[in-house]
Amino acid sequence: SSRKFAWDARGYQQGGDTQPLVMAMSFYPKEGGELWQKYSTESIIHTMDVYSRFSFDYPYPVAQSVNGPVGGMEYPMITF
Repeated sequence: SSRKFAWDARGYQQGGDTQPLVMAMSFYPKEGGELWQKYSTESIIHTMDVYSRFSFDYPYPVAQSVNGPVGGMEYPMITF
């Protein structure tokens, strides 16, 4: 953890029997500003929504997006 990082989280109700509620969490430096604040957590939820339509519900209680040391749109680490 770091005082320089923001933490954003939102619950995602995907339904299903195995894991009906998933916490989508984003961690990013304050320099990430409005872009990460607006899109990071929402991108996780969108990914789980699309993924579950074409395969199966997300089976874990938490999904995270972390702004890593390289930065940029190509490098956020989403752990599943």
